[in-house]
Amino acid sequence: MDEINQFEIDEMGAIKISDEVVAIVAGIAATEVPGVEYGCRIPDVSWEIQEKVKKSVETMTGLNVVEVNIHVQGVNFDHKKENNEDASRVK
Repeated sequence: MDEINQFEIDEMGAIKISDEVVAIVAGIAATEVPGVEYGCRIPDVSWEIQEKVKKSVETMTGLNVVEVNIHVQGVNFDHKKENNEDASRVK
């Protein structure tokens, strides 16, 4: 079962936001950062993702974001470029 984030809104009751909603907002924000697929320095892209996700989640949900953890799951290399550079070194 998803954990529910909750905060009070005056006398009108409480607003509940599921972790799934927060994850969707964070995922969309992360994919909007240039360089998430290829061609940029990982530390620079990670910093931009952290800032974008924090701002988006706080703006859309009203929650206070304490931290945004980044887990790099894969790195793509331009094999054509590497092969061309290797071939030029051999000549």
